[in-house]
Formats: sequence, C-alpha cells, structure tokens
Amino acid sequence: MCGEAHGACTTDNTLSNWGRWGTEDERGTLNLLTPEIIVKAAGLVKTGKTYSLSVPLEAEGPQWPQRHKTWRVTTYKNAPIGAPQRSSADDVVTMHSHSGTHMDALCHIWYDDQLYNGWQASEHMSSVGATRNGIQNVPFIVGRGVLLDIAGWKGVPHLAKGEAITPADLDACAAAQGVTIQPGIW
Repeated sequence: MCGEAHGACTTDNTLSNWGRWGTEDERGTLNLLTPEIIVKAAGLVKTGKTYSLSVPLEAEGPQWPQRHKTWRVTTYKNAPIGAPQRSSADDVVTMHSHSGTHMDALCHIWYDDQLYNGWQASEHMSSVGATRNGIQNVPFIVGRGVLLDIAGWKGVPHLAKGEAITPADLDACAAAQGVTIQPGIW
C-alpha cells in the first residue's frame, strides 16, 4: 500500500484483502455492497436531495503538474439528417484521465508485478487495458454515502494545496459529525 501522498510503498499485508472473496475476485471491498446493504442504504433516504461529487471539466481543472494540461473540446456540426432539418452535434474530449472525477480500478497501481489478488501485471496489463481487475468489474455502486466536511472540521474554508487527509483526520471528523462508518459505506 502507498503512504503519504503516494510516497514510499510498503508490502505490509496487515490491511490486505487478497483472497478474502476467493482467488478469482476482481471487485475487492466492493463485495461489501451486498443486496442487504443496498436495501438498507435506500431506506435511509429522507429528503431526496442530491449532491454532485464531480469536478467540472475545465481546461485548467485539478491535475498533477506532470499530467498534460491541454485538452480540447471540439464540436462537430453535422449536416441535416432528416426532415424537418434534424441535425446533431458531437463532442471530442482529449484529456488525461486524472483531470476530472473518476474511479480507479484495482489494476491502477501495482507493486513488484503484483496486481490485487496476486494477478501478474505483466500478464494482464497492456496499452489497450487490463484483462484482470479492470473497471469493467464495477457495473454499479449503490450504497450509503458519507460526506465528511474535513475543511469545516478543521475550521478553514478549504484545505491548503497538497494538504494530506490522514486516517486519523477521517476518524476524528466522523466522530465530530456523529457519523458511524460501517461496512458498505462510501
């Protein structure tokens, strides 16, 4: 697992889930989102208010300095395709995948040629994608979400650029907000 801000990786297996759901598992802790957990989470909805968790797609959006900062959005206006003058438009977005909101698959990071659950990266990773632990193994995520206001808990309007959020911060903020973290909570 990797430590502070993607620092040194360690082979400490105390938090490993390898084999927990069998040798063929490619979903990891998403296995905690059982049908029972999903039904329980759905029963917690009180107001129906929604919150966007996405980052706006902007040319200068958040991204690491070594990532390509230039991307284009090109709109093609097609010729009319039917009566009465029906037309369409398409967009092309060229961007680094870490330039916006996304979810990393279990094949995203590996250590010493080992992907999650012991699959060899050299056998299952290529320039066209992953044959093991890919995001295609996550057809849905439904569960109870917990939003922890770390900046508010620290008494600041926002965190400083590069400021790390530690497990201790998460635990203390959850306790201060009266939130109990349970299996199957996102």
